[in-house]
Amino acid sequence: MKKLLWILLGFCFIPGCLTLGPKGLLGELPALANPSEYAEVSIVRQNRFFGKGLSYRIKIDGNDVFGLKVREYIKIKLNPDRHEISATTFGGATPTTKVSSVVIDMESLKQYYCLVVSDVSRAVVVSVLDEAQAKPFLEKSSLVFESK
Repeated sequence: MKKLLWILLGFCFIPGCLTLGPKGLLGELPALANPSEYAEVSIVRQNRFFGKGLSYRIKIDGNDVFGLKVREYIKIKLNPDRHEISATTFGGATPTTKVSSVVIDMESLKQYYCLVVSDVSRAVVVSVLDEAQAKPFLEKSSLVFESK
């Protein structure tokens, strides 16, 4: 009986989990001061069991940009400058809003990579990768948005 109760609770939880979080483009992207001189950041979401059904809200410099699901990535062109890339979700070991962010000093015509990872205790971790580290994650993911 106890096992059946857990199974029923699981089936009730999964559909709600799969619909949580924003999806797709959420706001306007920062305007480029000079379209021929930009930095580009690829933000990829790793496929992990924890947080699999949730979309993570990606922010650049505090502004909502995209709702990212597992095995998805986006490419955003930004002005060469210092930028904060963050991911926000609701969950983790305690059901509260969690935020993780990194600050990157971006240079013109350079490519940057950020990995968003689901973590059971903190819910979300954002880290900076080099191209070799990012490549396996990008190959297993779908490009869902690229700024022009």
